[in-house]
Amino acid sequence: MEKKKTICPYDCPTSCGLLVETDGQKIFKVTGDENHPATNGLICKKMRKYEKSIHSQDRILTPIKRIGKKGEGKFKPITWDEAVEEITTKWKQIIKEQGPSAILPVYYSGVMSVIQRNCGDALFNKIGACSLVKTLCSSAKGAGYNSVMGTTGALDPRELKDSDYYIVWGSNMKATRIQTMPELIKARKQGKKVVLIEVYSKPMEKYCDQVVLIKPGTDGALALAMMNVMVEENLQDEEFLLENTIGYEEFKETLTNYTPEWAEKITGVSKEIIVNLAREYAKAKAPAIILGSGNSRYTNGGMTVRLITILSIFTGAIKYPGGGLCGTSPSSQSYIDKNVIARNDFRTNKARIVNINQVSSALNDETNPIKSLFVYASNPVCSISNQNKMIKGLLREDLFTVVHERFMTDTAKYADIVLPATFSVEQTDVYTSYGYCTLATAKKIINPPGECKSDWDMFRLLAKSMGYQDDYFNKTEETAVDNAVAETESVDNFSAEMSDTEASTDKESDGEAVPEEAASEEPEKYTGPSVSLIMVG
Repeated sequence: MEKKKTICPYDCPTSCGLLVETDGQKIFKVTGDENHPATNGLICKKMRKYEKSIHSQDRILTPIKRIGKKGEGKFKPITWDEAVEEITTKWKQIIKEQGPSAILPVYYSGVMSVIQRNCGDALFNKIGACSLVKTLCSSAKGAGYNSVMGTTGALDPRELKDSDYYIVWGSNMKATRIQTMPELIKARKQGKKVVLIEVYSKPMEKYCDQVVLIKPGTDGALALAMMNVMVEENLQDEEFLLENTIGYEEFKETLTNYTPEWAEKITGVSKEIIVNLAREYAKAKAPAIILGSGNSRYTNGGMTVRLITILSIFTGAIKYPGGGLCGTSPSSQSYIDKNVIARNDFRTNKARIVNINQVSSALNDETNPIKSLFVYASNPVCSISNQNKMIKGLLREDLFTVVHERFMTDTAKYADIVLPATFSVEQTDVYTSYGYCTLATAKKIINPPGECKSDWDMFRLLAKSMGYQDDYFNKTEETAVDNAVAETESVDNFSAEMSDTEASTDKESDGEAVPEEAASEEPEKYTGPSVSLIMVG
């Protein structure tokens, strides 16, 4: 029995470090890796019993083919050779008769790694199939932030130790950012104030000093009114904004329209609370806004995040450690060049674009029909909009659907062929994080059961059967990881930085992990890039 390190593959800002106990054949226990520089051993409940999913009796262990009606869930076992031959024969026929754009791959966050998540793009680029635009989660949030800050990253949550005032804005951190919760708990014990701005406060209210309930979709109005108060009372950092932003003076003129009285009618937040909140925020030296994603999922979501981002720099908080906004990516680009895996250069045709939010419409488009759907790392019946329309499309007899899965999901029931998939501990990969500045590789720990195959190995088989001879499809996943890391220029410097970044934890009586406090230093002068403010009105 030994312990080996690995990384959580699921959709979360953190990419948590894990330790698994194994005899080389089976996983017996999964715990948090206390030496991981971001998570420090703290993991969520669903990973504490990961081994039960890995060794579940309900796993699909062999390719299976539908023998009943679509959606009925009746299948018979077949071999991988039979499955691959049927799939690629269908594809070749579709390409000949309708063209490659009649083939649609659908995947999302079932695996959040670099290799296994993105390797399917290479095959479908080679085929010339549809290109999937993956804007399912919080694209408006990223667009709103980037419109102000450009390529400047947000705060890494580990920097929140230096903040002196916190606004948790539309974020149920207890469910979505548990690794940041210890810092929040410690901050309150140190006397730092935590304010929650939410439409539903129950999960987070006990961790906050003040709760501000707001009407859904009106967060931008609150941000505008807070900045109105700051300008009226000269609480903004005028010198900083004039020197380091574009459009401040024009933006400032528009703020006269957005009074606390105006915002009260829209947001439901009283003008007195708005004024006090603005004053408190401006008084703090290094306030942090911890921003969730929910308030970006409205028609005004991009502008909402844009205004909150402007608020986060309006007092010059970004000049100081811990000041600014936390909740979007802290790095401007991935540490791994994903095109090394996705291989956009394989495409020789102009791709037909399908937005993931419109998959159900694409499956029901009679004028430009999709003839084959290939689903992996996703369960679209349960996770993509318009479930009834999605099922209607999947029920089409002329739609050939293949699903790569570990269990019989709601989507897999409608498949013509289901292929057995691996868990993360049964494959090798590299992981970046969209919430922290971390990077990690995770090697295969145990062999997959039955005939389960990773995305990489599955797509290699399909490529070979399609007749593609590119060296890319001859590599092992281990080689693919090595190549991806080697071809990323920033990895060497980043690895050195990461090896020096460690945090220790104290366990309080309530079981919450609390990081050690670190000193905060004030820079002599802000040396960051200029940011862009938008005229509003």
